[in-house]
Amino acid sequence: MSKDFTSFFYSLLEGWFLLKFVYAKSPKERITQKTTDWASRFTSRMGIKTQLINFERATERNGLIISNHISWFDGITLRGILPTRHIAKKDVRKYPIIGDIGEKIDVIFISRENKADSPKRVKQVADALVAGDNVTLFPEGTTTEGKTILPFKVTFFESAIDANVPVIPLVIRYTNPDGSLNPEFGFPIGVGLIESAWKIAKQRNIVLEVNVLEPIQPANLDRIELANKAHAVMLNKFEAVNQASNANA
Repeated sequence: MSKDFTSFFYSLLEGWFLLKFVYAKSPKERITQKTTDWASRFTSRMGIKTQLINFERATERNGLIISNHISWFDGITLRGILPTRHIAKKDVRKYPIIGDIGEKIDVIFISRENKADSPKRVKQVADALVAGDNVTLFPEGTTTEGKTILPFKVTFFESAIDANVPVIPLVIRYTNPDGSLNPEFGFPIGVGLIESAWKIAKQRNIVLEVNVLEPIQPANLDRIELANKAHAVMLNKFEAVNQASNANA
């Protein structure tokens, strides 16, 4: 086993151990801070530098934070820069170590197949937003190769409308030092979790670029209109940044 993968696996185990034993009975605020600290250490150990663009937009007030979804690793990297609850597919709960960590940090696990459960989960997210939490949603509903942004699932945009909080769009990219996209972080269907972890662990000098776009107020929009508006501005930014990076590479 390579040194890189050993460090990667150690970092995962560290998070699991801290949440399972050290901070298991700590107050929510302490768990939130310690998890953010752990995720930040994890990212640093992997040699990933974070570039935050217009990040103050994500901290002015709480909201429904939405991001394009490249890898299962996105949840860790974003947690390292912003304390937030996440919405994740129920399948993630079954992942070794990662599922346990998610449960401890109040990830909201959903089943997209169980339509009858949707109103309950929409209300759960809205209640968290009303209480002042940030909630992060990956509205594509799946991880990708990281080359584009897929159409959005619209269900949880209703939570932002019900809670009357802004949708805060993030466009993330894992890039090489020359600004080009690093394809090894992609986690498309057919790639196994261990295979993906191995690829990520071998990467060096990676930049996680987090571009925070202008918050979108939900007033006078239904969930479809809100989702479409968010998708349009995110895709436009994603394509523009990629085009500029390719021109400079």
